[in-house]
Amino acid sequence: MRIVITGATGNVGTALLAALDPVHDVVGLARRLPDTTAEPYRRAGWRAADIGVPGAEEELAALFAGADAVVHLAWAISPLRGDPPMWRTNDHGTRHVLAAAVAAGVPHVVVASSVAAYGPAPRWAKVTEDWPCDGIAGSAYSRGKAALETLLDRFEEQHPQVAVARIRPCAILHRRAAGQFSRWLLDPAVPAGLVGGRRLPVPLWTDLRAQAVHTSDVAAAIDRILDRSFTGPVNLAAPEVLDADALAAVLGGPRVPVPKP
Repeated sequence: MRIVITGATGNVGTALLAALDPVHDVVGLARRLPDTTAEPYRRAGWRAADIGVPGAEEELAALFAGADAVVHLAWAISPLRGDPPMWRTNDHGTRHVLAAAVAAGVPHVVVASSVAAYGPAPRWAKVTEDWPCDGIAGSAYSRGKAALETLLDRFEEQHPQVAVARIRPCAILHRRAAGQFSRWLLDPAVPAGLVGGRRLPVPLWTDLRAQAVHTSDVAAAIDRILDRSFTGPVNLAAPEVLDADALAAVLGGPRVPVPKP
């Protein structure tokens, strides 16, 4: 199987390269290419590509030619200085990827969405894949993923010949991505060296609950989706629900009770 992966150097992309069977012909796309002699990046062919630039769909269509599947993982969350704005990658980039998949005749597209796309649910309710993807007004990330879901709905209506799978993971965690994850969640004034130690107070409200999923499990799910040509949405989460004390223990410090924001 020939598989093209956007955002292939990211947390999930790296794990997916390690998970895929070596018999596959894999092409990784990224704005900044990795060390292609190192594992698992040596397992793929590489092309530098910025999916958000105007006209990118033409270049992408050429890169997608002959692909059995495209896995779209590229998504900007907290751009570094000098990076393109989020909307250019997330909205324009996704539109370019989908248009290129149609132009290249790609039969299967797997897109990374998120449980953050869901609208608010009743307290402690379990949310299945048919829950409305209305997003949460106060979260830019949630609004972006909800917009992605709407875009995919329209794409499926207009291009029924393309099979679309959507993964909706919760927080995706891996030790090697801990520094990046901490930068997203913590104030820049918090020294990175304190994270994971026992002296960093963690302010969390008492009834906080959260779920997470390991990066390797997300990669395994995508591998199975590709193998079975699965279509439709699928939630991805570990069965355990973490409370405030468990989350504080992961971050390494004592929990300081605070009011819910």
